[in-house]
Amino acid sequence: MSDDDRLAFLRASGVRDWRVLYCGPIAYFATGSVRDGTRFTAALARLRVLRGHPPLIELAPDGVTVRLDRDILDLDAGSAIERAQAVSELARRHGLTARPDRVQDFQIAIATQLPTAEVLPFWRAILGYVDHGDDDLIDPLGRGPTVWFQPIDPAKTLRHAMHVDLAVPREQIRERLEAAAKAGSRAVHDGGVHWTRADAAGNKVDLMAWPDLAVPENARGGGPEIDAQLDGRGRSPARVIPSDHAALAAEPTLPEPSQPGPAQPEAAQIAAPRAAGDAAREVSGLADWTMLPTGPSAWFRTSSLDRSAHLADTFASLPGANRLHLDVRADGLGVRLARRATELREIDIDLMRTMSTTARDVGAESDPSSVQTVQLEIARTGHRDSALLA
Repeated sequence: MSDDDRLAFLRASGVRDWRVLYCGPIAYFATGSVRDGTRFTAALARLRVLRGHPPLIELAPDGVTVRLDRDILDLDAGSAIERAQAVSELARRHGLTARPDRVQDFQIAIATQLPTAEVLPFWRAILGYVDHGDDDLIDPLGRGPTVWFQPIDPAKTLRHAMHVDLAVPREQIRERLEAAAKAGSRAVHDGGVHWTRADAAGNKVDLMAWPDLAVPENARGGGPEIDAQLDGRGRSPARVIPSDHAALAAEPTLPEPSQPGPAQPEAAQIAAPRAAGDAAREVSGLADWTMLPTGPSAWFRTSSLDRSAHLADTFASLPGANRLHLDVRADGLGVRLARRATELREIDIDLMRTMSTTARDVGAESDPSSVQTVQLEIARTGHRDSALLA
């Protein structure tokens, strides 16, 4: 991808539903149910223009997210514009409304003073990711966040070895900054295309606007055109690394409290969910399912996007399917039941069994090795908080 591709896509007609984030072009279409979403997805899978370049589709009970590529580096404007226009036109025929305010994309940035080649292999192995360029790793299933390796000058003091990059649509930037301020954030950096905020413990998030701004990648100084786009009045790269990004990673953090609070016993925190998960796994017919913090999950291999979409539509017709989250891919279908292991009911167990049986009947074999979730854990003295990213 060149910056010209990004700009050409953003300036094209017929793509108003779409925003460009780390993952490339992305759109969200609101639906009334999981079944409405699977019907739309089945129709998407039949579009001729998508056959050579199948999208990545996520279904939730209230909407469908469509990504044209796995990463912004893959963006080819000539192909992407045609595909985006076809998807939007199909959504209109299904009576669906685009909601650009519902899209965002996480990236984990790992700062390293060592050569990237010495650090990247560990993360590739532990996450089960694959290389994407010289300094990126991506989830081969297109579900988890991208991991980017940020080189840091060895002469600088490395205060934070990891932080979160969050890309949101251009018109959402001001709202996010205002919400962070009300929540007590500390302003670390204000820029034309990215802003850095820290929590009370010094943990940082870089809020990015650059992927979705219809300006060249070197337009980093702000100005009226960018301000207009951030206010939603404008039309919506090779990766842009802000010039001061490396310096931000070395920014001093707030001092930690001198007296640590009482530690919470690890076993006590996880005993109940683990026991419930183990008990559920022992129930006959649930061998395909892995108990994750986000809920029971499974992956069923298929041979095409059309087969995955058909299986998703079949699952959506089952009793209790209103809590399903589905990842539809050209090589498989990811399924998650949005209920914690401690909350599982008999109808949920029956649904999981039926989905496993249905998948086997159509030749879709389960692959537990493809099931995982990425959780961001923020440590603070005496406490531990976490947020699920994928």
